[in-house]
Amino acid sequence: MTAEEKDFDTEFLSHTMAVAAVRGVEDAIKHINTHSSKHSDSIVAASKETADRFMNGVDSCGVYWNASTRFADGVRYGFGTEVAISTSKIHARGPVGRLGRLDLLSISAER
Repeated sequence: MTAEEKDFDTEFLSHTMAVAAVRGVEDAIKHINTHSSKHSDSIVAASKETADRFMNGVDSCGVYWNASTRFADGVRYGFGTEVAISTSKIHARGPVGRLGRLDLLSISAER
């Protein structure tokens, strides 16, 4: 079965995947920035130069080199367990756990 363009914008909520073959890192970056949820993306590459280009070019919260996107988890980042995960992008960046949903304010004062 061949993936169709609409498949790259579909969250299947199953073990189904839409796979695209690209000619190089620039095509991969363009494809991901067009179709990604912008949550987490990863590259498998031997070249540091290629990985650096990918990691600097992809507009996602978490971008990984030779690592699983499963690391994109509140517990692993030290922010606590997620309490909700949206299947659409409603937040700009970061974890959605209890601590990640709070705004933190630091105040420095002279005593």
